[in-house]
Amino acid sequence: MKEVIDNSPGPRLALGSGFLLCIAGCFVLSGCLPSEAGLPGMEEQGWTPQPVRPGVTYYERHFEELFGAPQVVNLLAVDLDHPDIRIELTATDVWGVTRMPTSWLAARADAVAAVNGGFAPARRHEEVGYGMMKFRGEVWPFVNDPAFHHTWEAHGRNALGIDRNGNWHFASRGEESWELESSWDNDWPEMEQVMAGGSRLVQDGEVHPLVVRETTKGAYLEDPVLSRLTFRRHPRTAVGITADRIAVLATVAGRFEEKAAGMTLHELAQLLVRIGCRDALELDGGGSTTMWIGDEPFSGVVNYPTDNGRFDHEGERSLRLAVLVLQENDNAVPE
Repeated sequence: MKEVIDNSPGPRLALGSGFLLCIAGCFVLSGCLPSEAGLPGMEEQGWTPQPVRPGVTYYERHFEELFGAPQVVNLLAVDLDHPDIRIELTATDVWGVTRMPTSWLAARADAVAAVNGGFAPARRHEEVGYGMMKFRGEVWPFVNDPAFHHTWEAHGRNALGIDRNGNWHFASRGEESWELESSWDNDWPEMEQVMAGGSRLVQDGEVHPLVVRETTKGAYLEDPVLSRLTFRRHPRTAVGITADRIAVLATVAGRFEEKAAGMTLHELAQLLVRIGCRDALELDGGGSTTMWIGDEPFSGVVNYPTDNGRFDHEGERSLRLAVLVLQENDNAVPE
C-alpha cells in the first residue's frame, strides 16, 4: 500500500484576486482558493449557495453545455473544522442489513446529508466493500482477492482514510495503483475510518494522470472493465477535500442524453480541480449515484438517480456504503 497525501489542518487561505470564470457553461480556473463560507467564486458563475446548516452549503447547477454536453452537478461543501459537523464513512451493516437506499440509511442515522459510498459486492457476500473498509476503528471484512470477480480491477483501488484527529489521507493498493492484481497489504492501522473507492481523480490540485487517456497506463488500458468505467460517460459520485479542509461531496447526473449526459472520470476530475479540490476519490457511480439532504426545503434525494429510467428524484438504488454528514453529537448507530 502506498499512502500518497496527508490533509492535516493548516492555516486558512484568504481569498485573493483569483476567481472562477465560466464561459458558455464551461469553467476556466484562475487562482481559485477555498473560503470558510463554502466554495469561492461560485455565485459569480451562476451557482446559488444554499445553506443547509452552519458549516454545510449546497450547490446545484444545470448546464446547457459543459464538456460539450448538458450536465447536472450537485455539490455539498462541508467545513471539516466546524465544531458541530463531522463526516462518517459507514455501511448498512451498522443496522444489521446488507442493503438499503442511501436516503433510508441517512434518515436512520439522523444525518444532515449523505452521498452513496464506495463499491460493494453482492448482498450474499459477507465482505462489506471492495477494498478496505474501517468503521470507528474496526476493520470490517472487505474484498482483497484479485480473483474475486471480473470487476476487481475497477473497484477498491484507492481509499480515503480519516485519522483520530479528523485529518484526511488517501492511499492506493499497490505501488502506484495502476498494476493488475494488486491488493491491500495491511489494514491501515493509523486510520480510524477508511472507505475504498475507485480511481484517484485529483492529487495535489491536479488531475490524476491515470484518468487521462493520453497519460494513463497499466490496468487502465489493459483491463476492459476499468477502461470502460474510466473513459465513458456515466453518472458519478466523488469525495474530495480543498486546501483549507472543505470536504466536497459531488454527484453528476447521467444517462439522460438531452438533460444530463454524465461525465468521464477525466471530466469529473477537471470539474473538481476547478472548484478547488486538492485531492479527490471516485466513489460508486452509475445507478448508485445518490445525494440526500434531510433538512427543509430539500427533505430528500436532490440529484437524479437513474434506476427508474426517469429524470426525477425517485430512481434510488439500494446500496451498502454511504458517506454521512452528521451533527457532532449524533451517534448514527442503533440505540
